[in-house]
Amino acid sequence: MTTATEVVEKASPVVNIVQKIEALAKPRDLMKRAKTLEEDYAKSFFELGGVLSRIKTGIASKEAGFEKYQSFSAYVAEEHRISISQINKMIFGYESLVAKQIPYEKVATLPWSSLVALVPALTPENVDELVPAAEKMSYKQISALPVVKGSKDKTKAKAANAGVAKKGKATSAAPTPEAGEAPSADDKHAAVLAYLTDLGVTKAVALLKEAFPDANLALALKKSH
Repeated sequence: MTTATEVVEKASPVVNIVQKIEALAKPRDLMKRAKTLEEDYAKSFFELGGVLSRIKTGIASKEAGFEKYQSFSAYVAEEHRISISQINKMIFGYESLVAKQIPYEKVATLPWSSLVALVPALTPENVDELVPAAEKMSYKQISALPVVKGSKDKTKAKAANAGVAKKGKATSAAPTPEAGEAPSADDKHAAVLAYLTDLGVTKAVALLKEAFPDANLALALKKSH
């Protein structure tokens, strides 16, 4: 019986990498393919990123066949010699190109580190211009390009705005005292908790220790839970 992996190996060259990855339906085929690709990941990083993306999703969703692994990090530590940070960059490069609908053939001349640096700025419209220029640059030079830095700044701003919107939504959901009405004890308690939460555990505990040097914080925290 021909396995999914053998089908991939014998596939016509015109079959693109995304279709190859989708042909690997079973967890054991995905993990076997990942092992094979890892042997020369400098050349196969894009496909490896796609296969590992599928594995990561399978483990997170507790798909049958991945039960052995408590987390994706545990899987990587047990099955691969590449670091989790490198693997996450490969996954990022693969998922970014697929999401932007940029064919891998357009960026295939770039080393994987250069592609990861450039991919935030790539679009279907500028890929033919940026890739040839990036071929002559180092990772640091690519990262310093205004178009790359601008894309990263936009991504950070978008994430920050999403965080502010989420926080604002949570704040608006809480009832507020009407004008002229004194805050109740519960309102004060909620405000203090919100303030301490924003500070973070370490700073909050330090502040409490300074305010109440004789208090048994461990006992108080235990009772609060």
